[in-house]
Amino acid sequence: MSEIIHGQVLYLLASTCCGMVCMFLYGFVRIFELFLKKNMILKIIIDVLFWMALSIPVFYIFYEINSGIIRWYGVFMLFAGMILYEKGIYTPAKKIIEKIIKKVYDKNIFKSRKSL
Repeated sequence: MSEIIHGQVLYLLASTCCGMVCMFLYGFVRIFELFLKKNMILKIIIDVLFWMALSIPVFYIFYEINSGIIRWYGVFMLFAGMILYEKGIYTPAKKIIEKIIKKVYDKNIFKSRKSL
């Protein structure tokens, strides 16, 4: 495989994995937001700060791996990685996480929101 093709394959894999890591970290934000009652403004602020902070390493990965050229298919693969994580890993694990939280806290914190 030529060096250019190898670099582009690496770029696609890094974009996909970066999307999966983004959603993995966002899962912790979702769990934390369950403990905030109905304070929607605080939830919005937390989400905005999370995605702003995450944009810095994502941009660095795109910029560093592809020699400063940000290609749209990398962004597409980032979103594809997010969807793959959400549908493939997070959805089945969500039920287990909810059961653990219900057992640990022994109260219904899921009234306002039925799932993570």
